[in-house]
Amino acid sequence: MHDKYKLFSYNIPVLLIIVVLWGIFFINGSFALKLMPPDEPKYASAAEVMLGTGDFLTPTFNCKPRFDKPPMIYWFIALSYSLVGISDWAARIPSILASLGVTLLIYIFCKKEFDQKTGVMSAIVFSTFLHVWVMGRAVAPEMVLVLFMTASIYCLHFGLKERRNVFIVLGYFFSGLAFMTKGPLGALIPFGVVFLYCTLKDGFVVTVRRLANPVGIILFLAVILPWYLSMMKIYGYKYFSEFFLFHNIYRFTGKARQHSFPFYYYIPVFLGSIYLWLPLLPSCAASVRDRFRDKGTELFLFIWFAFVFLFFTISVNKLHNYILIAYPPVAILLGLHLTKPDIVTLSVKRLFAGLVIIELAAVLLMRFFIINISAGMLFTASIIPLISFIIFLKGDSSGKVCSLNLLKAICLLLIINLYFAGYAGKIEPAYEYAYKGSQSQKDSLYSYRKDREDFVFYAHACVSAIGDTKVLDDKLKEQGKLMLIAQERYMKELGHYSKDRVIPFEDIDGRRNYIMHMTFSR
Repeated sequence: MHDKYKLFSYNIPVLLIIVVLWGIFFINGSFALKLMPPDEPKYASAAEVMLGTGDFLTPTFNCKPRFDKPPMIYWFIALSYSLVGISDWAARIPSILASLGVTLLIYIFCKKEFDQKTGVMSAIVFSTFLHVWVMGRAVAPEMVLVLFMTASIYCLHFGLKERRNVFIVLGYFFSGLAFMTKGPLGALIPFGVVFLYCTLKDGFVVTVRRLANPVGIILFLAVILPWYLSMMKIYGYKYFSEFFLFHNIYRFTGKARQHSFPFYYYIPVFLGSIYLWLPLLPSCAASVRDRFRDKGTELFLFIWFAFVFLFFTISVNKLHNYILIAYPPVAILLGLHLTKPDIVTLSVKRLFAGLVIIELAAVLLMRFFIINISAGMLFTASIIPLISFIIFLKGDSSGKVCSLNLLKAICLLLIINLYFAGYAGKIEPAYEYAYKGSQSQKDSLYSYRKDREDFVFYAHACVSAIGDTKVLDDKLKEQGKLMLIAQERYMKELGHYSKDRVIPFEDIDGRRNYIMHMTFSR
């Protein structure tokens, strides 16, 4: 007996379903978000500088060249600014649109390999991954990178499978765009995934011969070389050393340690992201394993996930956003699993019952450990374990499980939106004060002992860090007055200075800060 999906019982265009999912999980709440330091303001501010100066070659942040990333994300944000004006929500538009692009690619892939129902279910699953929510609205290159890498993998896979050179050429093209978004990973991941699968399926020699497409290679080089060669011409070995060696090779090998986490770091990140679907994971994994001998699409999707997961696990430096490209294949495998009959077994129901206990504990932890939690957030959070309990009692089909999980996802998103809206209201006066002081009064803006990347964007001014009171004394003697941002723990050191006005504000973690006008007194 097949599941009956109410989602498919009406003549609603499939693309409309996907757009509605996108609106709920990626647009909803995005316009109220403030930029989160340290990274988001860097991309938003660099794009503003590009648009203002007309120099679209060298990314600049806080009055210094920024060699961390290639220019694609800056170009997209600058384009967004030129269309709708400079703002924090405008800086989010490229990632938000990219999330729609990835969701559509997942649907297209499934429709081509499986059927339309699998495509819609996979799009639903992908839209409810918590990690995807975060990066799908972040001012960062990751979701744009995932879009280009997914398109590259899609084209290379079907180009080799159907022996269509035009798809292989397009695969090289999208890989080049990914290379322009975040560097060598844009080529390494797509070609690594496809090469490994095709080698297992067709052999090494056949795979190399089919992938080595001269037109594709030329197109790939035509996409990446102009900008990279221009940067090396301007900055010489300094750019090559900082970007290719430091930010790629040295960070991977650990010679440059910035985010050194244990080898199991990505396991909780991954499981936490797909937590809504965790009860289905064991049976889905077993189903995929049973199809390995066929060397079909399920094996390809598993290799896609495993290659990404293991590659970044081997890397000494780890960040949560590195494994974002592993989510599309997982969403497709789970979506395919949801279309099968009789998947909601007693063991699956028991796992949902286990989630009830975990979610109840999470609600209690929220009450005592999350700063500035509201009654609305607590009420919404209490609904989540109730839904899991309903799934345990009444979730006798994958259709019901999917519908109830969508409701849980909406509750989670509402909690997140309420929290960030409260944060935005508290920090907004500090941003306005910094902007008025730096623009109208032309006061220099500094941070004390800690960089404040967010104020660079919101004040539209460079913010230098002052490391101690001696440097502060020198600045005050030189300038007469200035604006200073400082954490509460440093206010005792600054107690004897003359302050015209002090504006308190809180960071997202509840840490109290102050922005103040300081004047020189003899």
